[in-house]
Amino acid sequence: MASRFLKLFKYPSRVVLEVKKPEKKPSFNSKVGWTFAALVLYLIMLKTPVYGYNVDGQGDPFAALRIILASQRGTLAELGIGPIVTAGMILQLLVGSKIISVNFQDPEERALYTATQKVLAILMTFFEAIAYIAGGAYGEAVKEDFGAQVLIVIQLTIAGLCIMLLDEVVQKGWGLGSGISLFIATSVSFQVFDGMFSIDLVEGPGVDPEG
Repeated sequence: MASRFLKLFKYPSRVVLEVKKPEKKPSFNSKVGWTFAALVLYLIMLKTPVYGYNVDGQGDPFAALRIILASQRGTLAELGIGPIVTAGMILQLLVGSKIISVNFQDPEERALYTATQKVLAILMTFFEAIAYIAGGAYGEAVKEDFGAQVLIVIQLTIAGLCIMLLDEVVQKGWGLGSGISLFIATSVSFQVFDGMFSIDLVEGPGVDPEG
């Protein structure tokens, strides 16, 4: 019997987009293709700036966490895998401390647990986006502009949903390995190559490479 906590998310989970498991095992080439597609889409989000905010000249208070979160400052991947990991940790702590009970041998309860984790991840994305703005991560100008705040929250929430679906594509058997591990590796590779080959304009004649 699923706990009351999980049942609270039963109906909200029905409106959350879901990736179905493949009816038959995909070929290796197909898995490589899906994995590559997920990687490219995540790279695009790592490089796409959030509309309504200019990151130039702004410090990054979460620079030390970027690799762990697979995130990039001022982009659609600002929150990275943070909401997904946080939602998973919350549920694991609740189950481990016996606050909620889940019978993982029961397919229905296991599915409800997974659905609950997805809903929590979306909620965490929404609240983390608000927390970033309220904490001044986007500067005082954004804190004083309600329209910009709403726009940024919407963008980060939609991007968070996309990241969750990309992770699910890989996890459900369409791709190879773990979605979260893939995104972390993608983020690390992106930062290494971006640091080596990107060019920043500086005062004075000519340009200097960043790396």
